[in-house]
Amino acid sequence: MRSVGAPGNAIFSLLVGVLFGHQAYSQSDTLWLQEVVISANDPAKYLPGGKQQTFNTDTVVLQNLAQVIEDQVPVYFIQYGAPGQLSSINLRGLGASRTSLRWQGMEINSFTLGQTDFSEIASGSGDLIKIQNGGVGAMFGNGALGGTIDISSQLRYNKGHSVAWNSSLGSYGYRGTSVNYRYSNKKLSSSTKLFRRQANNNFKYELAGTEYRQGNAGFQHYGVAQDLSYLINKSHQLSLHFWYNKHDREIQPNKNDFSGDDELQSENSRIALSWQWNVNNLSGKFQGGFTDDLQIYNRFERTRLYRWFGSYEVEWEQSEAWILRTGGNFNYLRPKVDSYQENTKETRSELFASAIWKKFKNVSVGMSLRSPMVNGEFKAMSPLFSGEYIFFTSKSLKLFADLQVGKSYRLPTLNDLYWSPGGNPDLKAETSDNFEMGLEMKLNKDQWTLLANARLFRHKVDNWIIWIPGGRDENPDGGITSFWYPDNIREVLASGVEYQQTVNWQLPGSAWRTSLDISGVFNNAVNKNTLSPVDRSKDKQLPYTPVHVINSSWKLFYGKWNLGVVSQFRSQRFVETNNELPALPKYTLWRFQAGRTGSLGSLDWGLQFLVNNAFNEIYETFENRAMPGRNYQLNITITYN
Repeated sequence: MRSVGAPGNAIFSLLVGVLFGHQAYSQSDTLWLQEVVISANDPAKYLPGGKQQTFNTDTVVLQNLAQVIEDQVPVYFIQYGAPGQLSSINLRGLGASRTSLRWQGMEINSFTLGQTDFSEIASGSGDLIKIQNGGVGAMFGNGALGGTIDISSQLRYNKGHSVAWNSSLGSYGYRGTSVNYRYSNKKLSSSTKLFRRQANNNFKYELAGTEYRQGNAGFQHYGVAQDLSYLINKSHQLSLHFWYNKHDREIQPNKNDFSGDDELQSENSRIALSWQWNVNNLSGKFQGGFTDDLQIYNRFERTRLYRWFGSYEVEWEQSEAWILRTGGNFNYLRPKVDSYQENTKETRSELFASAIWKKFKNVSVGMSLRSPMVNGEFKAMSPLFSGEYIFFTSKSLKLFADLQVGKSYRLPTLNDLYWSPGGNPDLKAETSDNFEMGLEMKLNKDQWTLLANARLFRHKVDNWIIWIPGGRDENPDGGITSFWYPDNIREVLASGVEYQQTVNWQLPGSAWRTSLDISGVFNNAVNKNTLSPVDRSKDKQLPYTPVHVINSSWKLFYGKWNLGVVSQFRSQRFVETNNELPALPKYTLWRFQAGRTGSLGSLDWGLQFLVNNAFNEIYETFENRAMPGRNYQLNITITYN
């Protein structure tokens, strides 16, 4: 695998120096004041009853974002081989380009491809990961048909110095290290995160009764995330966020290819500056920034996109019953792609408004509306109505239901519009009619806690964009060039049930406690029309969409010791639209883990040992791409406060 270049090493070394240079300074006298936080308006609060899961990455060992999410949510990731290879999400069966990934509130899905490679995002890239299932385009914008994943920072004041160090060693040459240095006083809060992961991925696999060792599947990934916030006064705050990310990988060939040597390098630089304010019953946020996304295939084929963005939002607490929010955003896109015409550019913007009504104790109602524009032309309308009703609430029990009805949208990608030959500038935005309802119960009884919920969902997507053959151009010499082109010709219906049950129990009067979590989804995602007389895909399950996804986790704690068993079940997946070729078989992956935590003065430490794929399951998440068998990992964490 190509080594990281000198400029990348120089940047990384400089940032390490800055990090540990700052550690040398400390205040001899610290005045601890009441913590002051000016937080950004959270769109999810205008979605009463909506299912959002939030977790802090401080409790997660360094790994890619796909691994973190799969542990938390029953979702299928299509992995094109070993860890470090392309990993695309399939949430509610709607595919990778219909899940919106956001950083600091701004969309960061690739504007050229329309999706995100989750192997290129480390868990240490942000403090909080929020996962919002469902068609919430009115709340979060473009691409939020199946759901939204948001990466954000969480800065606090008056906390002094802290350093968190994490190191991992694993099978097949895996090594991972991250360092997070934080400092804050009554005015300034800073967080600097450095991370690096790499692996050879030279595991063994079997093909036609013969054992081979995987080649050309290694990767290395490193980066830095810097968050800085300055409290001007109790009502105004300035924040700066910077994220540099570098991911180099050998592209793992299929099982039959023993000479593949393709490579892909990705480099992302993102910066955002924001001003947040809170005066009386008004609060707001103004943000602007820049991103530079670069991909290099086999060292020579380059794809680059420069993006300038800005946004504003204002929230007004009109009364105890009404809260209103309005805002908009703007993106100016300048791609540098050989297959686009020279000087291709585009502007994308959105206007939105939301309101929540809480007149009565047991009823909440939310309403939202969003409309996107491309080069100043309106392209879609995305309304959303949601409500929550609490049937019963007491000190130990809460039972409530919620309902959501609305529309979401996905704009065509730049490749869809401008690729030559084939790009189609007349494409319409995909639109989805969304409906879902949920029922949830929370019980706290003595040493027991129980959470149980179930959600029905239905997404009907029109104008689904796919690339099909049939394009023809006449060359100057009279020849004909045939090519593929995109068109709005699919209708897709995705419906099903999501469910979760979590039980926690503390043995009275002892250090023993245990937890059991089972979550899953039944997902029927099918085509609803045909492309031609020979197309037999109508009412057939979409490719790489398992009907059943089930996660389970059992953990046992005794004092500072812990044991755990985690499993992930994925049912069979078809590899083409007609569902006639042999499907990828179902599989279950098991992970056993054990650990211990402790303290030594101002140091907190933790050890964790994992056995991944404990029963050496042979499986594939993408056809003909080998996956590693049983493997081991040791994690060490040390925190200084």
